[in-house]
Amino acid sequence: MSESDLMRSVMLAVSREGHRVFRHNVAEGWMGDAQVTHHAGGISVYIPHARPLHAGLVVGGSDLIGYSKDGRFLAIETKAKRGRLTKEQQNFLTQVNAAGGIGIMARSVEEALSALTKPTM
Repeated sequence: MSESDLMRSVMLAVSREGHRVFRHNVAEGWMGDAQVTHHAGGISVYIPHARPLHAGLVVGGSDLIGYSKDGRFLAIETKAKRGRLTKEQQNFLTQVNAAGGIGIMARSVEEALSALTKPTM
């Protein structure tokens, strides 16, 4: 199963259990007054005086964010079988848990659901 398929499966499964999660993208792009040129090879875009645009909560923010059915902030980072958390992703999950939220790294739907059914501390 690809990581994107896993993420969609986890999203549906935890939603069925009463939690609410939303796809969260972190990205960087460029913005400004674009000049677009159409040519045989496609489209070229030139952005004079470009400035960066940062999207998402923070670098390392989880794939899925929302709230658990008991109202706590919920962050789920999905990883394929061999995927590894980046330092920033681990830090994000650690901070969510330290603040009383639920931060999970899940390699399967079962792992995500199991983590959400553990008793709270």
